[in-house]
Amino acid sequence: MRTNRKTLKLTQLALLSAIEVLLAFTPLGFIPLPTISITTLHIPVIIGAILLGPLDGAILGGVMGICSVLKATFAGVDMTAILVNPFTSGNPAASLVMAVGSRIMIGVVAGCVYKFLSSKKMPTALAVGISACLGTLTNTVLFLGCMSIFFNSFPLVNIIGIVLGVNAIMENVAAIVISIAVTLPVMKYMKRKIIV
Repeated sequence: MRTNRKTLKLTQLALLSAIEVLLAFTPLGFIPLPTISITTLHIPVIIGAILLGPLDGAILGGVMGICSVLKATFAGVDMTAILVNPFTSGNPAASLVMAVGSRIMIGVVAGCVYKFLSSKKMPTALAVGISACLGTLTNTVLFLGCMSIFFNSFPLVNIIGIVLGVNAIMENVAAIVISIAVTLPVMKYMKRKIIV
């Protein structure tokens, strides 16, 4: 059975949004390691940006950011949650820019990078991997950059060292591997099923 492109795109966006919410509010969104836990929340955003484009990637990034704010507001207990929560940070606008704005940019960057690389006839798996890597780095750099700029009284040296070290590497590896594993079969399926 062939499917209309708009219907399929809307269905995929809704499904990825639901996965994002599920990951955000369950332990599935975090992989615990001995000293830290790495997040997988950015991966549906990257996958959506690659499959659907930068605009839909930005929407999924916004969903991720809103989920972060809600979780920090109602269940957050650590210092990062205090800064993401607009009611406890002391700077609500900065909290929203940090939590939502940086996450929107994951989708924009991953989607634009993939679009550019695929237009240059780069092998799909490589283009997906690079897009996932740069999308993940966008989240890390912008989130920590906003934290540093807007909340400069926060002791960031140790956190930045840990995050940019082990955490960023592990999140990048997870994003690259999962994005390639998911997007390549979905792309093949979509080519067979879409008509207009």
